[in-house]
Amino acid sequence: MKQIANLLVLVFLAATAAQTQWVRTAGPDAGPVTVLVPGSGSGDVFAGTPGGVSRSTDNGVSWSPATDSLPPTLSVSGIAFSGSTIYACGTSPQTGGAIYKSTDDGAMWTSAAGTGLTTGAFAVMNDVAVSGPRLLVTQYNLLGAHGVYASTDGGATWAVSNTGLPAGFVPNRMFVVGAALYLGSALSSPTHAIYRSTDNGANWATASGGFPTTSGETAFASIGSTIFCATLSAGVWRTTDNGGAWTKISPTTPVVILGATSMTASGTNLFVGGGGRVWLADANGDNWGQVITGLPTQNAGSSTPALTRSGSTLIVAASKLGLYRSTDDGAQWSAANSGLRADKILSVHATGSYLYSASNSNGYSRSSNGGDTWSAINTGLDIPGNIGFYGFTESGSYLLAGAGGTGVVRSSDGGDSWGPSSPLSASPAYGVFSDGSGQYGGFLGDVKKSTDDGATWTGMSAGFLSYAAVYGIWKEGDVICAGATV
Repeated sequence: MKQIANLLVLVFLAATAAQTQWVRTAGPDAGPVTVLVPGSGSGDVFAGTPGGVSRSTDNGVSWSPATDSLPPTLSVSGIAFSGSTIYACGTSPQTGGAIYKSTDDGAMWTSAAGTGLTTGAFAVMNDVAVSGPRLLVTQYNLLGAHGVYASTDGGATWAVSNTGLPAGFVPNRMFVVGAALYLGSALSSPTHAIYRSTDNGANWATASGGFPTTSGETAFASIGSTIFCATLSAGVWRTTDNGGAWTKISPTTPVVILGATSMTASGTNLFVGGGGRVWLADANGDNWGQVITGLPTQNAGSSTPALTRSGSTLIVAASKLGLYRSTDDGAQWSAANSGLRADKILSVHATGSYLYSASNSNGYSRSSNGGDTWSAINTGLDIPGNIGFYGFTESGSYLLAGAGGTGVVRSSDGGDSWGPSSPLSASPAYGVFSDGSGQYGGFLGDVKKSTDDGATWTGMSAGFLSYAAVYGIWKEGDVICAGATV
């Protein structure tokens, strides 16, 4: 009998384990992308995101996760290649700066943060590059260990490589062109300059003739022997003599380019991204124009953090909305997010035959087949303008949801379109809940109640801290429970 009892226990445990297994759904797609780098194979492109790495083998038409063994909270800021080895660096809120490598196109990753590399919670990894036999990373450290680190054994051992850089200098982006390696400064650096190395980063020399000394450098590109540099507040510059003299080429009228954040070259064309826009210029910078047809509408929340070329295809990261691609030098853009899982899901909700999800960056999505496929349902929403999308509830014929910039939004057609309830935009909303007596919303510094399906709201939470975000709300009998940040 004891053996039978043990067998029954094992069967029960096996059945319980089987019931609690999870599989990833096929969406929602899109989300923020921080870096784009073409791979070594035809059609290969790698995208770094706040949650890892994604890979495309068809010039950005479709994507698949390449995140196994990477920490789920690693925000990737740099990707580089050395033969068949891929390196990805970034920063995690829990573990700080880190670098990983893969020898199978991102299927599996292992740490490349060997001895001598300063990592940990206070380190921020900015970029990674391969120059000759040397692997290099740039780093900012709250404890003061800023600088460039180099490895000649694939990340097993590291050494500081700051010879020629000033004390306290915070390096940012690196750019390899021919036998030269260029290095720009981060916005947080006490001094701003461009440095150049001709020995794979072992020694650095100033290459900043005429360059502004008050702006962080964000991206480099080259056309022939001309090097271009984009800055956060001083436009776009070029040099034809290896940094001996730089000339500003971005115009002030009618196109004004101040905060340029990404850049790539295609043939004799220079493409510059910034503020949700993409500009096209010739190699001399004599002619400028915007190439934006098909890109999302620009607003205060727009950004263009990454831009690259893969073959004849241009791919740009458009704010929180994911990726767009062009096969005609920017004349026409179209969304390219199939399979790109780059967003955080903050809430899910089920009603009838539908599943709903709310994301950190990309609004709401809906599935009618149990999560096998998802469709964005964002008509009427300001996507870049909202800081997060949160919980759902139902009231009458309305579906209500929290939006981090707009307040509570509601839909009378199952999410096909959304409109704001009141208050319109004065207070962000997070968690929402409904019972027979009304609807309750968690706002910034307040819990509010509505008795007309969310059309109007009344505050009811004197005593909440004004900066406390009420993310969770529930009612049990006459008791209302709220969970908030402090």
